[in-house]
Amino acid sequence: MTSSLSRELAAGRPAEVEDVLSDLIRRGRTPRLEAAALTPRVHNQCPSAAPKP
Repeated sequence: MTSSLSRELAAGRPAEVEDVLSDLIRRGRTPRLEAAALTPRVHNQCPSAAPKP
């Protein structure tokens, strides 16, 4: 069993990082939350994560 975020990353689809972590980050900006969001955000910027037509 894996998380939806893990499945998105493994499949090369854009991660739902903003949906999952943005509220937590807004409520309490901590280095750990920022770090948790960094990898999926970078992944979303990669050409391989672009939505397929």
